[in-house]
Amino acid sequence: MKNVLFALIDSSDKKFYLRYREKLNQIHSILLGKAGDCIVAGGLDSYISENKFSDLKSLYEFIAEKSQGRDVIICDAFAGMLSMDDTGRVLNYMRENDYDVCLTENLPEGLAAMCISGSFIEEFALHIEPNQKIVSSFKDIINWEYKGIDVGVYLSPSMLIMDRIEFLPVSRSSVDYILKYSSDESISTDSDFLRIDNAFYRDAPQYAAIEISSESDGFCTRELGAGEMDTGAFRKLITEIDELCPEALISIGVWGDPFTHSRFKDIFNILKAIPNPVLVECRSIFLSMEYVELVLSRENTQIIFDVSFTAEDMFKKHKKSPYTLEYTKNFLKSIPNKENVWIRLTRTPANEGSIKYFLKEYSEFMPRILITKADSFAGQKVVDLAPVKRHACYALRRELTIMNDGTVLLCRQSLETLGNIKNHSLKNLWDANKESFIKQSRKDFDTCRECASCDDWWIWN
Repeated sequence: MKNVLFALIDSSDKKFYLRYREKLNQIHSILLGKAGDCIVAGGLDSYISENKFSDLKSLYEFIAEKSQGRDVIICDAFAGMLSMDDTGRVLNYMRENDYDVCLTENLPEGLAAMCISGSFIEEFALHIEPNQKIVSSFKDIINWEYKGIDVGVYLSPSMLIMDRIEFLPVSRSSVDYILKYSSDESISTDSDFLRIDNAFYRDAPQYAAIEISSESDGFCTRELGAGEMDTGAFRKLITEIDELCPEALISIGVWGDPFTHSRFKDIFNILKAIPNPVLVECRSIFLSMEYVELVLSRENTQIIFDVSFTAEDMFKKHKKSPYTLEYTKNFLKSIPNKENVWIRLTRTPANEGSIKYFLKEYSEFMPRILITKADSFAGQKVVDLAPVKRHACYALRRELTIMNDGTVLLCRQSLETLGNIKNHSLKNLWDANKESFIKQSRKDFDTCRECASCDDWWIWN
């Protein structure tokens, strides 16, 4: 590529980098070999760059100074699988149409880069607000719509994004995957590289849903074994998660409300020993500001309250909460910091007609609202929203569901079980599900009783 400067941005998490330092350095070296004329820059705690900056604006001012009128190709410093063919297409598309900036659509981040024209890079730096955190994902760093920037979007004919494979190292799985394939100099969306080895990528779960209490609301459509997970079993489970999948999101609460656990504080404090992102899913049948404050005191943690209704009579009839809807709303309004709090509507025939009212009412005091599907049981689903063309189930590739008695399910939508954490290691239970996923990768979608008719195979938790 002529007359270009590659800007490789290091915004990696310090803990993540230290855990995978050797492999990440190998990936970075491979990218350096591809990029040619480049600069490496990052935040003040970057381990791989001498060019360190306190914020994004100063970093881009540095890039503008170094570019000297050349077009700039922006990518993550660990984008080892950067496709030079596809990046070249984005660059040419920008040049042919005289765009200021050019992005790509239909391709995952890390496979093709963002481009900024040499005549615009200096002005681009002026558009960035001061004190923004340094990131290597650049689609959201400025307000594209109102800043008068002429943005082009290269629409790749490939739909590789549908495979949901991560081409930036954000987990152990992605680090190993990138390291395995990044030395292939022919990486391109029109090459054999696209025959992705999904089974290889499934070496560890990325989402672990744990039910710690069986006490639930009227929206629970599954038969649950009564009881709660004891703290010893939970501690063993979390230890194994930390070993098997140290970046997996841990969701506490599948059908049961975690706040109803008699030792919730002890259970939650176990999570403070690990860095994983945590999601606490509450059914709004036990409300405690003490518990909310405990949850929000942990870094990288969010909480969901399932409310689902706007009318008092419907809330009482279907939700079966001990609180009134008005009390529940006032409780949620009183949470002081709502940055990591969500309100959820679980979509069923009972509330299908009130979705727009729900959005209007709750958006007035809660910036984050979720609309989700009900699970497969008891005929509560409203409509099949699945894509027309079926692919291997995302849940079988990346999710674990563990019940309060330690039972591990084939998946959240299935009645089949894989075993129990009391008798088997988490890794063995995860590996026991691999064959089901491989069958689906081969277009065999009858891997269990529920699979053939399931419409949740595309849901990405």
